[in-house]
Amino acid sequence: MALGRQVLCEFWGAQGLDDEELARTALERAVEAGGATLVRLEVHRFSPWGISGIAVIAESHLALHTWPEHGYAAIDVFTCGDTDLDAMVEVMVDAYRPTWVARRAVERGSPGVAVEANGVVTKGAVANGAVANGAVANGDGTATDVIGGERNGHASARDGAHGDRVWTFEEHEPASPIRALYPVRRLLEARRTPFQSAVVFETPGLGRVLALDQIVQLTERDSFAYHEALVHPALNAHPEPRNVVIVGGGDGHTLAEVLKHDVVERVAVLELDEHVVELAKRHFERARAAFADPRVEFLPGDAFTSIGSLDFAPAVILCDLPDPLGQAARLFGSDFYRRCAEVLTDDGLVAAQTESPFWHPDTVRSCREAMAEVFPRTAVAWSVVPTYPGAWWTFTIGSKRYAPEVPARTPELDTRLYRPECHAWMFVPQPVWDGLLAPTAPPALVGQRA
Repeated sequence: MALGRQVLCEFWGAQGLDDEELARTALERAVEAGGATLVRLEVHRFSPWGISGIAVIAESHLALHTWPEHGYAAIDVFTCGDTDLDAMVEVMVDAYRPTWVARRAVERGSPGVAVEANGVVTKGAVANGAVANGAVANGDGTATDVIGGERNGHASARDGAHGDRVWTFEEHEPASPIRALYPVRRLLEARRTPFQSAVVFETPGLGRVLALDQIVQLTERDSFAYHEALVHPALNAHPEPRNVVIVGGGDGHTLAEVLKHDVVERVAVLELDEHVVELAKRHFERARAAFADPRVEFLPGDAFTSIGSLDFAPAVILCDLPDPLGQAARLFGSDFYRRCAEVLTDDGLVAAQTESPFWHPDTVRSCREAMAEVFPRTAVAWSVVPTYPGAWWTFTIGSKRYAPEVPARTPELDTRLYRPECHAWMFVPQPVWDGLLAPTAPPALVGQRA
């Protein structure tokens, strides 16, 4: 019989870590949410910063220790009764809004093992490294899981045979029924910007990975499949793309592809979240080198309005945007494409990532329709991006003059997927569009985004 249950949590990228009143309120609310009986509450703020707090409860304790300078907090919850530890942890997550949460659950005083993983409790003895009902055992009666601070995705971890910690990251893409699980060798950075959560981690097989709001944006292994398809069909459809604008693209990988074209003289990157740019430069060599190129200027701000303030006319605008959720949604409509057309050269064009033909067919169709309202020529390119939901991804081009499917230039490029001589191969043939993406095609495999 177990004598007690303990949950140890680590918060990264947390907020309010030097707020004594927040600590007191969070501890009180956590005790109440767990149905525990508060005996005594003590909170102390250290100088110059840092807080320690403990709620002594009739069932045992809830403790908090913060390191504001590192955006880090440690939580310890122990109970020997029927207290709802999950509810207590949820209150602490809500209070401090961490980007990344490591959680370790232990049954104390039992010869058997009770392991919690991803919210499932498995009782009974579990051998080293064994898997029981989806719970991964560490072999010492413990298991570790990590949940995203937004609670719309999570990662998990266990201690390996040699004492090394083995992490996994689970992506949650709102419109996809598939959950991708990434092995994590090392967490490089987890932070919350004013706009989103951002995580960079290393994987054994995919290299470094960037995730924003728990959605993977790129991996070093397959990023070329996305960025080459967005950039090169558009730039090669124009005879002289001397000036280019990138909307979004704070990770710098679209920029790196653009800079492969010697004809390009100037590139402006319009990215809302400058923290993503700094993070990418710290952790991705391609981004660091690209943003250091003298042809590049970074213009932080909302592209919906700033696109009209450019002091030059671009030949090509590339929209490397996250999913059309929240504020980003308006950058996928005819109003924004019209703003782009107003600043383009008389023969300019726009290319935009327009989501998966499997999980987001309505988005693909609506983006092409929106482009067609503004541009006389449109075409949809596609590529296979293994780590994106549905794997196949689309890129819609709107052009004032040139046919996107016909290359106007055939420069020698250091690319892996795109080849100028295979330019037309990148585009969706009309019969395929009719069968997969026309309004009369079968409905989406899952519900569309709200």
